[in-house]
Amino acid sequence: MHKTDTSTPDKLTHEELEKLKRWQTTMLVYFVVFLLGTGLLLLLGLTLGFSNAVETVLTIVWSVFLLSGVFVQFSQKCPRCGFRIGFQSRLLLPRKCTKCGVSFR
Repeated sequence: MHKTDTSTPDKLTHEELEKLKRWQTTMLVYFVVFLLGTGLLLLLGLTLGFSNAVETVLTIVWSVFLLSGVFVQFSQKCPRCGFRIGFQSRLLLPRKCTKCGVSFR
């Protein structure tokens, strides 16, 4: 739904807010797993070393994980105007939509 006037947008429903909170939690989980996994892989790679085959597999798996995180980031839209939240915030849910102004709190 696109609003054409400049009035205050309607508040989000409880279900819409819960969906946005689940998206934020998913984003945080991806971020933490990515940071910890990268650190662990770096530590293991530097101390133990990996064969070329293992490095190739790990690179592919880690790249797929990273791309799925990017997909999740840009998958959620504002329930009011449809603007993608991933363009408004990189990790946490912003206070409000930068396009229509509806509060996400």
